[in-house]
Amino acid sequence: MAVLGRNDTCPCGSGEKYKKCCIDKEKLNFEDPKKSIYLEDIKKLDTHTIISRLKYYRIDFNFDEFIENIDNYYSAANLSDDWYQKYQITADGREEDFIWMAAWVLWNRLTDSKDCDEELDEKIEEGYNMLSKNNQEEASSIWLDVWEDFKNRIEKEGHNSLEELNRVFESDLFLSNWITDLEMNLHDLGLKNKDYFKKQIKFCRDFLNLLPESKDYLIQSISKGEAAAYIHLGETEKGDIKFERILKKYPNWTWGYIYWGDQYVLLDDSASNKRKAEQIYKLALQNGDIKKMEDIDILKDRVKEVANH
Repeated sequence: MAVLGRNDTCPCGSGEKYKKCCIDKEKLNFEDPKKSIYLEDIKKLDTHTIISRLKYYRIDFNFDEFIENIDNYYSAANLSDDWYQKYQITADGREEDFIWMAAWVLWNRLTDSKDCDEELDEKIEEGYNMLSKNNQEEASSIWLDVWEDFKNRIEKEGHNSLEELNRVFESDLFLSNWITDLEMNLHDLGLKNKDYFKKQIKFCRDFLNLLPESKDYLIQSISKGEAAAYIHLGETEKGDIKFERILKKYPNWTWGYIYWGDQYVLLDDSASNKRKAEQIYKLALQNGDIKKMEDIDILKDRVKEVANH
């Protein structure tokens, strides 16, 4: 049974009513069969045309139902999968791409509760694009907004590790790479504007509180980022305590000691900071848990470097 009414906007995109346009055509050829359907093509269509085309494909789209049920989904792909289960959809070939992309576009236009996974993926890629243009601040702003969406989902679904979140996130992106890039970008910005160290601390604290069962290398990376930010804000005692805590948990983590000492080298060229860095490197050398000769050699080189400058 057709769900597209005679008075609906024609799905061909003409803007006319269906009864005055394509109602008598056996099949509308919306796109060149040799041409893929792209998201940007669908974004150019008005909302009424998109809905009419969904109806043409036998999806009984209801605005109120769409708004009411959107909180049950996180991705447009999952939403469109349910449409396929519920309706006898007639789209085939490349026209099938229209269904999930239409769900994505309507999600953005008709709701403001949260971004779908596809939109979050796009925003993460947009952040990387900003980085490629040396616009670190814009990348940071975009990525922190995405992180807020993830925080809400983590709390709602009860995830304890980034790996759990990555399994349900509809994307080919490895969230672990993005998380470490976000933390490093905040740190780099903090070296120019200390307000970003405060943002780095908040991000790291949120991550460690929300996802404490993430893989060790992520816990190490985020923990050292938080500790380093405190040192650069002048709260060296707090930063040192946090480094000590993470190294107590991972006593053979050579690069934790190196990163800790390096922060004092980066602060300024004062003799007191050089001595502090040297003490940290030597502390690692005295640590019986560090046994790899290559790690020991790196630490010895660090001691020589601060002693010679």
